[in-house]
Amino acid sequence: MAVKQKIVAMRKWFDLAAVVLAVVAIIMMFVPAITIYEGTNLEKTFSGLQVIFGYVEKGDYTEFAWFNFSFMNLLTYILFIAGVVVLVLNMFGKSGKFGSFIALGCFVVAAVFSFCAVGFAVPGVNEVLGQSVQAWKVEDLTLAAGPIVAGIMGILASGICAVKIFVK
Repeated sequence: MAVKQKIVAMRKWFDLAAVVLAVVAIIMMFVPAITIYEGTNLEKTFSGLQVIFGYVEKGDYTEFAWFNFSFMNLLTYILFIAGVVVLVLNMFGKSGKFGSFIALGCFVVAAVFSFCAVGFAVPGVNEVLGQSVQAWKVEDLTLAAGPIVAGIMGILASGICAVKIFVK
């Protein structure tokens, strides 16, 4: 009985821990998200922001589009932000009784989407000798540290939300 009373007293701390983990996941959009390999050689590494909003490399007379805008990669971080907002409202008693369920759903979906960053990436299309050519093939992409850490943080945050929901 004493253990349950301690858990009930620690509910706001659970919310705070989940918020901190989700904020770390949001920060991961600034670190490398995707790496392109050509054979076994590293060709280029791109941050999460470049993968989400697109990236064009400009030379003196040329432009090369590596990525175009990817809504699904943006949705990943929108879900992390939504989960944080719901948990902060929950900490102040403003989100109602379903706040933790909503945050749990946001974090679970965002964690799964984090691991799908390569599949959600949209290749840039370039004109080469009058023909449209994609910047890369999906087989050449690998997941870098950013989405992996974001996914793990999302899993941990959703686990904390689940403990808070199911332990009464």
